[in-house]
Amino acid sequence: MPASRFVISMRLKELGDFSTAAAVLGRQDHHRTRLSRRSSTMSAVPATKERTLSDDRRADGRTFLAFPLQDQVPTELREVLCDFVWDSAKLQRLPLPVGTATVDSLRWHLHLPYWRHDGKPFQVTPSQVRADPARYREHYQRTMAADLGCPLDLLFRNGRWVILDGVHRLLKADLLGLNNVQVRRLPAAMLALIL
Repeated sequence: MPASRFVISMRLKELGDFSTAAAVLGRQDHHRTRLSRRSSTMSAVPATKERTLSDDRRADGRTFLAFPLQDQVPTELREVLCDFVWDSAKLQRLPLPVGTATVDSLRWHLHLPYWRHDGKPFQVTPSQVRADPARYREHYQRTMAADLGCPLDLLFRNGRWVILDGVHRLLKADLLGLNNVQVRRLPAAMLALIL
């Protein structure tokens, strides 16, 4: 399977969109299938609409896939989420230096509706999960299972550092009362390396 389809499915899974992820992967048994973010083998799926970076006001001409839920992204997430699909495995392989950031400086992410609930994307904020872990048990379990030894990946976007990967880890750090988290900052010049 082309890596791009796998990446779409992984981003959808991270957002809690299991049904669409399964459709992208061509799987009917998505509830029984545990997908690993670092896995590299999945079944083939139909082609997805592609754009070029130059279509998105970038000039290097590399091809990328539009974020499949872009038309459903709420206003408060439009300047935070990328409007294209990026490759988590490529991001993890980048030799970026690890630094720290304060939880306070990233806490605003906890008030954004990143996650799916009742079959609808972008319905739940990490703060809602913190306030009612029983109601949002799946997200709470993912949060508590998150590995704080793995740094959050940040991207400077629209004048501030946004979390590219690691919202569950940020919530866990906040729940544990930590002051700082490990982060890797992806320079905009390296963005093309994760497409």
